[in-house]
Amino acid sequence: MKKIVCFLVLCLAISGYGQVKIGTNPNTIGQSSLLELESGSLGLLVPRVATTASVLTPSNGMVVYDLSSQCLKSYENGTWSKCLSFGQAVPQGVVVNCAGSALNGSYNQNSATGSGATFTLVYTNNSFTPVSISNASSDITLSGASAGLTVGTPNPASITNLASGSSITVTYPIIGTPSAAIGQILTATFAKFNLSCAKTAVIGLNPTSGGSANITSLTCATASAGQPFVGVSITPDTVTQTFTINASVAGNYNITLPTVNGITFSSSGSLNAGSNPGIVFKASGTPTVAGANNFTVPYPPTATPCAFARDVYSLTSGNTAVINTISCNTLGEGTMTAGVAIAASTVYQTLVINATKIGNYTISSNTVNGVTFSGTGPLNIGDNTVKLMASGTPVAAGTIPFVLNASSACPFTRVVGTAYANANC
Repeated sequence: MKKIVCFLVLCLAISGYGQVKIGTNPNTIGQSSLLELESGSLGLLVPRVATTASVLTPSNGMVVYDLSSQCLKSYENGTWSKCLSFGQAVPQGVVVNCAGSALNGSYNQNSATGSGATFTLVYTNNSFTPVSISNASSDITLSGASAGLTVGTPNPASITNLASGSSITVTYPIIGTPSAAIGQILTATFAKFNLSCAKTAVIGLNPTSGGSANITSLTCATASAGQPFVGVSITPDTVTQTFTINASVAGNYNITLPTVNGITFSSSGSLNAGSNPGIVFKASGTPTVAGANNFTVPYPPTATPCAFARDVYSLTSGNTAVINTISCNTLGEGTMTAGVAIAASTVYQTLVINATKIGNYTISSNTVNGVTFSGTGPLNIGDNTVKLMASGTPVAAGTIPFVLNASSACPFTRVVGTAYANANC
């Protein structure tokens, strides 16, 4: 009951006079004071919180004692202030070596920071006595392009008896996934006691995509089109490889694969979150050597790289082998008759091909009089005897000249006979 009466008296005093004084000399109060406390041996004890983050809905003008920073802080203009005093007392002579401090690691859009993302701070004790310092995540304030990032627990959490003349590095982890725009500036500021140090970093491209998208996996051994040839500059859009790209965060991408044998595949555009089939990578460059080429996709860096193979063809063979000479001075086999379709594998021309590089050949003749000779298969280094098979239906009888589409035209002729009708007597 006594407490209720006191409370009622206090309320009446406030309503009656608009001013309240607690302590000694209660009838004497400053003219501009709403609430005055007076004591020769007692003090005002404000609320103590683990960190300012514990206050879920702060209001401007609020004051608390932050246990993590060991100091008073006020909420001003929508944000918590630094310590209203120097907080923890540090002997004169303790300094921060800002030149030796650093904001380390990569801060890339939509890409989680790794263990290397830290703010390292160097304390030096230039005093004559050992010092002890408590460290807290609230020592560091992130600003600018700081969305998605927080400061973790420092290591060490406390410094005990740092010897005179000694230095020590305190590491503050920077944790999270930056969401700020590429090229924006992240600032990390240390402010404690009467010491301060600020370092900056630039928000970079997402390493999984070369843009803002976050790629989780790729399937690259999919559809391919076009044939690159040795010594021939690849015509734009003629040699392609189609990918399926899975992204956890939508955005743009710009990927260029490592160059292999003078060929570079690249692609850019936008990705949706989820599966993105039909992403076309286009080749450019001039191949230098015929044969198989293996391309590895180093995106995303944390996943198992996918790979695909593309053959570079030689103009000498129409495929991956390299041909030195072709001899057509051999007999042809089989007969052809005008107006009669050539049966499979019944008419062929034998060639002797000398190869300087193992691989395949794809050789055909021009089409003359309705007939084409062609063949494909493997070649070893040295002389190889191969057969070009005839196909089609000869149009007219006669001696027909053919040439090859290989490095050597190697002309040869074949005879087409006349079809005779049977006479019924």
